[in-house]
Amino acid sequence: MPRHSAPGNDERTVIVKRLLNSVAPASEAALLYEETAESVEKREKMAMARKLNALTMPHPDRRPDKKERRDLLRFKTRRQ
Repeated sequence: MPRHSAPGNDERTVIVKRLLNSVAPASEAALLYEETAESVEKREKMAMARKLNALTMPHPDRRPDKKERRDLLRFKTRRQ
């Protein structure tokens, strides 16, 4: 039975093979489930879309100083 999990930005659909009654190392726990092929493909597409989106967003070279922050705040409050 497929289960859905969404850590962070990624949503995964996995098939749970077995459950444990105790705590186990991550390497052993990883063997207890399998991600579906559709889920892997969808996750890769979403990651590529995020990367492309990041390239189109302008990033300033530095943070605004105190005067620039005040000017931005004045500009934003005047528009409302």
